[in-house]
Amino acid sequence: MMSEKIELLKEAIVKGELTEFMTGAVKKYYFACPYDDMPTDPEQVFDAIKEYYSEPNNNTIWAEFQNALIEITKDPEMVWILLYYLMNYLYYRDYKKSEFIDLELVITSIKNGLLESKEKLILNKNWTGAQFENGQWENANRLVKNINEEFNLKINLD
Repeated sequence: MMSEKIELLKEAIVKGELTEFMTGAVKKYYFACPYDDMPTDPEQVFDAIKEYYSEPNNNTIWAEFQNALIEITKDPEMVWILLYYLMNYLYYRDYKKSEFIDLELVITSIKNGLLESKEKLILNKNWTGAQFENGQWENANRLVKNINEEFNLKINLD
């Protein structure tokens, strides 16, 4: 039996709404995050993508995932959430010992999106941004620091 998340993911793919699925921009794609105030739960979304990939003939999901990540970097309100997807992806990549996306392209795109949106992110006190004096910008810097330490990367937002 297929999970509701997979059904929603398939619907989003067919409708060309993977970015909305990943950002919770369409209400039916929203997944409540149990540990923080988020526009959707990136972990549940990423779990759906992994589950979808494990099914036969769904090997294009990683190209679609990569394209959605790059598309979301253009959204100054949502670019910060990509760091959660990046972290989930890096854990999965390390577990599977395989690269599924062009990681350098995605990291560069996320970094550029964050830097281009810095002023808006500082003012963005929505969701987890409410916990930080400098809103989602401070949250993004915290996440980048964690990602760099955990995965030995050198993403720099200076």
